[in-house]
Amino acid sequence: MASDSVLGDVVDRVADPAGNPLGTVTGTWEDIGLAWDVHAFNHDPTAYPVALKRGSRLAAQGLRVLHTAATDIRATPDKVIENLRAAHGPVLATSGCVTD
Repeated sequence: MASDSVLGDVVDRVADPAGNPLGTVTGTWEDIGLAWDVHAFNHDPTAYPVALKRGSRLAAQGLRVLHTAATDIRATPDKVIENLRAAHGPVLATSGCVTD
């Protein structure tokens, strides 16, 4: 998997090992196989099926995909952070990272 970070947009373009594009997500942690996909379906309801297909392509390549509603980032930021930490799972517990 390869990602191309786009400065200013805070997105990663994810590709399979052959370089075929799989989709664009909010962020990736390739070392633990995690993709974070933030959605704003209230702005574009047609984006939902596209997001599901993107998530399926990423999962088929072995990435775990964490989906977050954009509205949750402002409404419940602590929960979003909790979900990101949980998705990182044992990696945080063993990395020596300070999480509080």
